[in-house]
This record gives sequence, C-alpha cells and structure tokens, in this order.
Amino acid sequence: MEKPVISFETERLYARPVKESDKESYMDLRVKTSDLAAAYKEFPEFRDHEWDGELNSQNELYVCVFMKNTETLVAIASFQNFDTDTIEFGFDVAEEWRSQGIATELVQGMLKVMRSEYPGKEAKIRTNKENGACRKVAEKCGGVLSGFEPTLAARAIEQLMNSFGNKPTEDLGYEIAWCIEAP
Repeated sequence: MEKPVISFETERLYARPVKESDKESYMDLRVKTSDLAAAYKEFPEFRDHEWDGELNSQNELYVCVFMKNTETLVAIASFQNFDTDTIEFGFDVAEEWRSQGIATELVQGMLKVMRSEYPGKEAKIRTNKENGACRKVAEKCGGVLSGFEPTLAARAIEQLMNSFGNKPTEDLGYEIAWCIEAP
C-alpha cells in the first residue's frame, strides 16, 4: 500500500504533512508535550533518529497542525497503522493551546479524514490512564472505553521478567484505549 498524503482543515485549524523545514519547531513541541521526548534534550542524536523515523515511517502519517489565522504550530498529530482495520490517532497539543478545544477540533478533523479516505475503519485513541484531558476528548468525539492495555515499556519489562521466571509485582503501566466506531 502506498503511503497516502493527508491534509485537512477545520474551523480554526489546518493540518498538512510534516516537512523537513518543520524539524526544529516540531521536535521542540514534542519535547514540551512528552516525557519521553524530553530525553531528546539530553541526547541530540536520538532527536535526529526520532525525526527521521517519523518523517519516513511507512505505517504512520504525521501532520503539523497550525492555527489558520496566525499560522502558529499548535499541535502535531499522527495516523498510525492506517493500513489495518483500526487506525490509531496520536496527538500532542502545545501547552499554551490546551483547554481551548483544539484537541477536540483536531480529532474531529482526523475522524472526518478517516471516514472519507478509509470508510469502514474504526479509530482508536490510547493514552496513559492518568490523562483525563485525552479521555474527555475521546468521549466528546464518540469514543467508547475499550479497555486497558499495557504500555510498550510495560510489555517489554514483563516479557523480560517472564524470561527469568519472575512475575511483575506492581503495575508496570497501563494505557486506556477508546474506540470510535466507523459509521
């Protein structure tokens, strides 16, 4: 399957594919919105590696999201696993733009694209279980709690512990997932 190009507009936002010229502002936003990405400050080569991976990923589409009236980068978003029956949405909104309906408007725009370009597929939004803001966005957009899933790190730790015959004795980290059914 050829990697599609996605761009869209909402009332206040426009989203377009990530370009090489976006690197610094895009990665700066990631550092501000993600604990994991904050490590980029300490390991610049990891920042470059991550950027190359996101820019060239074959099963994930990344977009920059701007305010229409100011052309300010306010969020980054991704359509992950678009070649499966369930497309996972990822999004990070810059802190100064939170609590203004940006994430909800963004996800609604993403859903519109998904329903147009990938009819019959469902969307999934996954986040850590403490992220109440993401839960609200998912629910406002029609998301239904589908369950708890171990984080990638938790799965790796559990697999490693099991290989030594040990069982985890504490919660290693779980994400909550919401599914948004296809119409």
